[in-house]
Amino acid sequence: MFTTKMMKLVIGGAFALFFFTGSTLAEGSSYYWALPHIPPESLERYDNYSFDLRRRMVVSALKEHADSNQTEPLRLLRELESRGIVSDIRPLWICDVIRFKATTEALEIIEKSSLDGYVRESRPEPAELFDPLVEMFVPPPGDSLAWGLELVGAPEIWQEYGIDGSGVLVALLDSGVDFGSPDLIDALWVNSDEIPDNGIDDDGNGYIDDWRGYDWTETDGWPHDERGHGTHVAGIIGGRGAMGIGTGVAPGCTIMPLKILDSSGNGEEADVWEAIQYAIEHGARVMNMSIGWRYSGDPDRATWRATIESACAVGIVMCIAGGNENGYSGAPNNLRTPGDVPRALTVGATTIDDERADFSSVGPVAWDTISGYWDYPYPPGLIKPDICAPGDSVISIVNGGEYEYWNGTSMACPHITGAVALLLQLDSMLTHDSVKALIESSAVELGPAGKDSAFGSGRLNIPALFTLMTGFGWIKGNTEPGARIEVDPTGAWVFADDWGEFLIKLPEDSYSITADAFGFEPSISFAVVTAGDTTVLNLPLTPGAALPMRFVVRDFDTGEPIPGAGIIFEDWPSGTLWADVNGRLTEIITERDPALAVAFKPGYISAEDSINIAPPDTGIHYFYLHKAVDFESGPVLTHWGSIDDWEWGIPISGPLARSGSHLWATRLDTTYSDTTDSWLRLGVLDLSGEVEAPAVAFWQWYELEATARGSWDGGNIKLSTATGGWEILPPEGGYPSFLDDFNPITGGEVGFSGEFGHLFWHEVRFPLDGFVGDTVELVIHMGSDNNTVRRGWFIDDLALLPRTKRGPIFRYVEADYSDGTVAVSGTLYAVTDPIDTTEIFVCGSGASDDTIALNLFGEYFYGEFTGPFATDTLYIWLSAEDISGRLSLYPQFAPDSVIAISVVIDTAVGDTVPPCIDRWAYWPERSTESDSARLLFIISDDSPVTAKIRWSEGGISDSISPGVISADSHYFAIPLATAGVDNLFWELEVFDTAGNNATDRDTIE
Repeated sequence: MFTTKMMKLVIGGAFALFFFTGSTLAEGSSYYWALPHIPPESLERYDNYSFDLRRRMVVSALKEHADSNQTEPLRLLRELESRGIVSDIRPLWICDVIRFKATTEALEIIEKSSLDGYVRESRPEPAELFDPLVEMFVPPPGDSLAWGLELVGAPEIWQEYGIDGSGVLVALLDSGVDFGSPDLIDALWVNSDEIPDNGIDDDGNGYIDDWRGYDWTETDGWPHDERGHGTHVAGIIGGRGAMGIGTGVAPGCTIMPLKILDSSGNGEEADVWEAIQYAIEHGARVMNMSIGWRYSGDPDRATWRATIESACAVGIVMCIAGGNENGYSGAPNNLRTPGDVPRALTVGATTIDDERADFSSVGPVAWDTISGYWDYPYPPGLIKPDICAPGDSVISIVNGGEYEYWNGTSMACPHITGAVALLLQLDSMLTHDSVKALIESSAVELGPAGKDSAFGSGRLNIPALFTLMTGFGWIKGNTEPGARIEVDPTGAWVFADDWGEFLIKLPEDSYSITADAFGFEPSISFAVVTAGDTTVLNLPLTPGAALPMRFVVRDFDTGEPIPGAGIIFEDWPSGTLWADVNGRLTEIITERDPALAVAFKPGYISAEDSINIAPPDTGIHYFYLHKAVDFESGPVLTHWGSIDDWEWGIPISGPLARSGSHLWATRLDTTYSDTTDSWLRLGVLDLSGEVEAPAVAFWQWYELEATARGSWDGGNIKLSTATGGWEILPPEGGYPSFLDDFNPITGGEVGFSGEFGHLFWHEVRFPLDGFVGDTVELVIHMGSDNNTVRRGWFIDDLALLPRTKRGPIFRYVEADYSDGTVAVSGTLYAVTDPIDTTEIFVCGSGASDDTIALNLFGEYFYGEFTGPFATDTLYIWLSAEDISGRLSLYPQFAPDSVIAISVVIDTAVGDTVPPCIDRWAYWPERSTESDSARLLFIISDDSPVTAKIRWSEGGISDSISPGVISADSHYFAIPLATAGVDNLFWELEVFDTAGNNATDRDTIE
């Protein structure tokens, strides 16, 4: 590839030798050192390997070549790094490039080293490929499909083959994605080896917090879309249609967002090479690159070709947009790089009428001037693009929950990528070259006969593409109407029609076929598919066991039933179930796998649980909801701001209140203001007491300006502690938007923003685990830019929760005495975890033990104890502890408060019962400003008692013997001998007239 041993410094695209002055390492002084690339023919020997083996062998070969090739350059760079004139060294094996930052002094030393390769400056250049949007689109009621999907035949394949791209990982190299889009939220990749947002590189791959992809423009793990381009492209690849329109060719695929375009649509070439390497290392099977660099910017075509060749050699399918330059630059200079790389699957754009879109770049391309290649001279050059797809007025999702029509080969390319995902689900062993050949061979020919430089081989035709997959047969059968038929191991699936019939096309092989329908036991059978034949497979289903499942919804704090609460079950046909006046409901449900259930009621924060529909121990499932502030009795909250829009009342514009009629809104009767700076104080929460898994939660509805270009208006939740200052509090799942800097109030922050995707009441929670021990003040902060306002932000049903987990709840406790026996009964609810131990504590019973176990019967308990009793009053309290050690007492403040019950004294029994000491209060608990500490006790016995209290403080000990005590309560005043001593130890001993004694002791801190 490199025929001479030389070093060139390439700055801004021109080869030259430079001599610099100064040696300060400036921010942004980024470079890369391109070394001689591995010859592509050395990787051809792996072409016939199976995909998995091919991937391992090619990656190993690329790494081995890079290790050998980069040894001396890395040695030099490390030496310069030790001198402080080089930093951020990152070697790449995908294209044999070393990235680094350097001063001019370092560049001069590299130039004089006479090592192989060349150094170029790495800086952002325009790389986005789309024309201005055509128009915004509000989806009609119901479900529909984008016209491009119908034209390329995607729905036909979904139905015939039962595939939707499931299990195929697509790397999206673009401007990021809108993580709040309902159409994408379930399609996005998660790096399971990385712990979210902990500031640590958990998986050791060199990228911190890359749990949902990576952003090379900001070097962080938040690849959020600030332009809408990547979101629109992602919607065409795998949009799920949650907002009303199906836009994704492969709606079951998984999308890995890799952000390499900044908020202006610019990107560094070296960022993309690194992102390609990242995608390969994390298992991507196909890459979508709706990006490209114009020749006028002098892209590094040699390194681009080496990079794409290496990725294709691995077997990754590389789908790349051709560009939107039409023929303006003249052949062979119209396509962009890397769409001009010979091996790439390069995509042009067509219209709804199968005409070439007037912006779509036309070929051919030439490589006869590129060092190390010197091929495809023009004329005639190399024909490009290879294939076309819909790219004119294509509808898809954009930031803020909207649909928009956009133009560009950027929109055409993801149609091809989606088709590849469908194909790879059917046959995961296909590689780039075989996929490219299949797609071109099955295209609808447009323009002149044969492949041409306007349409390539023609327009994508997915049904024809699948007919080229030889060795297919059919499975035909009958089962219950609406049953889901799933094929293992391909993951393909179809639904039986209204008559229970199904038909699915599969490659020749042996399969496990499962039929499953609600209300029936799954049926599994095996089938062998022979090419060209139909296998008949009937799958009768047996009705499942009908189980009466009972559900109870209660208040988290009190255990009171919540009448009229609703429960929604995921994927259950029964819809919402409603609780009766006792917060209970019963449903006959067929045994099936676990399903998520959510209990809710206006005025409360919801609760969810995974319900296992199988013969249970009790047959009852409990939900505990937190009571919320519904704002019906008054505003409750306070607000302020330089332009303050928060108002409390009944809304005129926007939604009805979630509960009752009143709520908080950024204006009740109109839109919010330009440059609003509105603060709503939610309250102060003390997290220093009984706290576990604290959180703040509320229900919201919002319409805040956001377009394809950015999230302009929006806000977030902030908190402040005793240290002062406001910090952003993230919700569960993170904020969906990054607010544009054009917003002078909350711009540059993450937050809530968007329009059509959020016009419904939905709950949001903010964990506060990181602030346990603090007192926090919580606010909602809303900001906007200086134009274009919407209906605003609406808040209802607010709850500040010091704990979302708790111990058991005692209710309806009764204690009765009859015929020498005391019986204690009531109900005991296990809230967070099952109950472990329960006990009754008794004082004054005369029994041998003062602790008696309770007997549990479901949610009911019972315990009893018998005399003889030597005192006419017993003092009782109860305890229950769950398996996680959460302790609950009844009465709540026991033993400071107790249940007193009168009994009959057995006169035949002598007094064997010691006095009962109940520690009531310390006053003050500890005060160095007071000269005494007063201790209050309740001392119970059937006869007068004498008492003695001893104490020790700061090495000084003393005692008080007040003599006979006849009253039930008594104060002891202990003089404080030493100011500032941390601990006061005391011990109280009490004797009755029968000689029985009792002792209590403690240390006051």
